[in-house]
Amino acid sequence: GATNTLQAYYPETDNWTVLAPMPGGRYSGDGAGVIDGKLYVAGGWDGLPQSQLFIYDPVANSWSTNTSMPTLSADGASGVINGKLYVTTAGDGNGYTNFLHVYNPATANWTSLASSPDAHVDPAFGVIDGLLYVAGGSNAGGISQATLDVYDPVTDNWTTKTPMPAAGQGFASAVV
Repeated sequence: GATNTLQAYYPETDNWTVLAPMPGGRYSGDGAGVIDGKLYVAGGWDGLPQSQLFIYDPVANSWSTNTSMPTLSADGASGVINGKLYVTTAGDGNGYTNFLHVYNPATANWTSLASSPDAHVDPAFGVIDGLLYVAGGSNAGGISQATLDVYDPVTDNWTTKTPMPAAGQGFASAVV
């Protein structure tokens, strides 16, 4: 179910701390990104997909909201490239989608970009060398897939790369 809990782990003390709660509970979100030391969380489910953008300031231990996404959005992916938050939308409440939007914190505006070739519901994702990689997840038919799509913000284009060895969804992912 939806939760608004934010917790931080401090390795130097081996302790967890519960921080200020998000303004709204979420599950199956679109990931999160860090820009200028603040945590950006867009979309996610709360009964239905949501479009709000929540921003956490760790110095003040407080949340604010800013311009909502132009569509309801959940089950997608996020990545920060050149100080902007890129968010894919896999579910908008009307079915599976493949939307991509970018949020510019300098202007507090969202821009619609090229849609990915495939819907990626609950994919693995990350940013490598300024490109957004989105792998696997389920497709519009609800079937796990192995597809790897890569977005280039310079050209506003997606390229499909070699698929994963095995299909899957509901991943945790990181770039090392």
